[in-house]
Amino acid sequence: MQISGLYASLNDTHGNPVVGRLIQFYAQDGTLLAMGRTNADGKVYTTGPANLGTQVVSNILAGGYAVFHGDDHYTASNRSFGISPVGTAKFGVA
Repeated sequence: MQISGLYASLNDTHGNPVVGRLIQFYAQDGTLLAMGRTNADGKVYTTGPANLGTQVVSNILAGGYAVFHGDDHYTASNRSFGISPVGTAKFGVA
């Protein structure tokens, strides 16, 4: 299973995009799913790994959160998100 369509937007208190900052995406249990840096619009689009185990998949379906840990110029920020499965997931051996 692979997670696609992970998206976050980072803006300052005036609504201006924050460029070049690392955003990390986590499952509810704290498993790191993916990370990426914000573009010129303050947005990051990324895809998670394709080799997720069945336990991680169960945790992911509970949702997750995107995190900016902060730096010398901006305070930390995070937001939770939900995940909607697309297609059919099959586990086990046929």
